[in-house]
Amino acid sequence: MCVLISEIGNLTKLVNLYLSNNKLTSLPSTMKNLVDLQHLEIDNNRISEFPSILKLLPSLYWINLKGNPIKRIQKKLYDI
Repeated sequence: MCVLISEIGNLTKLVNLYLSNNKLTSLPSTMKNLVDLQHLEIDNNRISEFPSILKLLPSLYWINLKGNPIKRIQKKLYDI
């Protein structure tokens, strides 16, 4: 299991984030601070539930979740 540090939320001007192939199981709640994030690559990790925190990112328009064992997407997220 690999965990992304919560300090990632301090990078508030971040636009692109590439976290592919890191064995991540979740994303920290501090990612809600990445309001300028537009492109997120989190493919080929170990994320099993769609990260609901992503719904709070107003600039995000590209997410790559390919290769994750996602088993559940919360119904509320369908309105993204």
